[in-house]
Amino acid sequence: MSYHNGEKRSQVVRLLEGGTRQKLMRGEVPRAFEPIREAYSLATTPPRLESPWPEVCAYRLAHVLLRHKTVDCERIQQLFEEASRLEALGPWPALYRMALLQFLGRKEELPALWQQAFARRSSGSTSPDSTSAGLRSNEVMALELMACASGNFSSLPQLNGLGLPLDVEDHPIWTHLFGGEDCAWRMYGPSPHLMQIAYPHSAARAELESIRAARPQGFFFILSLERPAQFWYQDRWLGFPKIGLLELLVAALRIRKYDNASLAEALDVSDGALRVRKVELHNLLRAQFPTIGEVPPYYLDIFGIVQHGAG
Repeated sequence: MSYHNGEKRSQVVRLLEGGTRQKLMRGEVPRAFEPIREAYSLATTPPRLESPWPEVCAYRLAHVLLRHKTVDCERIQQLFEEASRLEALGPWPALYRMALLQFLGRKEELPALWQQAFARRSSGSTSPDSTSAGLRSNEVMALELMACASGNFSSLPQLNGLGLPLDVEDHPIWTHLFGGEDCAWRMYGPSPHLMQIAYPHSAARAELESIRAARPQGFFFILSLERPAQFWYQDRWLGFPKIGLLELLVAALRIRKYDNASLAEALDVSDGALRVRKVELHNLLRAQFPTIGEVPPYYLDIFGIVQHGAG
């Protein structure tokens, strides 16, 4: 399972962020190509990372390839097709495919793509200056689309560097890759590298659902500030009233320790209260992992997404 290799996931995100910064903030497309290409290669090489990473990398790579001197329209529209599997990217992958297919003369495929784009219009950004596809004003993206549809690819370099102000060195790139959503979520699981990345709810939920589909025998949870806690039980998400058990689980996954003293300090509870929680958590996990024994949670297939301040 790729998620035991959380370091690979972190490397993909670092490359993606670095390449995106070069392309959007500085317009240095040649320097952006290699890190984005490497990110896509890492994300898609077995063991393939689950959504959203391959789709986001495919989207960014497609945009970089549009600016090559020799434009491979078929390859680029395939990358946009791959990106469109992630609904959180909104309508833009489908719209770019439509523009390229128009240029390629494959008009019979356009009606279905238009319906896909229309259905995902509500997935877009609520920010007036960015889109769910990431850091591009609607005006710039409209110009890109028209250049693709008309085959005027040589005009695209004029748009380089229009994504963000050049004087904003520490602009939070990742915050806006999904339409300006607040990067308030982190993934917790078997690898300590998982929690290093803060990202929006749409991306976190997509990743959790991908892992859940790949590992049906695992234990999965969502801990939010705005909504009741949830866990996956018998093919559905259910409310989870015992928040204290999930807080204990998150603490263990975060500090990678399971002794009473460390957990009591992390949760700021008495030793007695902690012991009660540990027994209840053990009974809960034993229903999913019958042979759990005394194995700490961070050695099990347990994955959850946690909103900042909730755990």
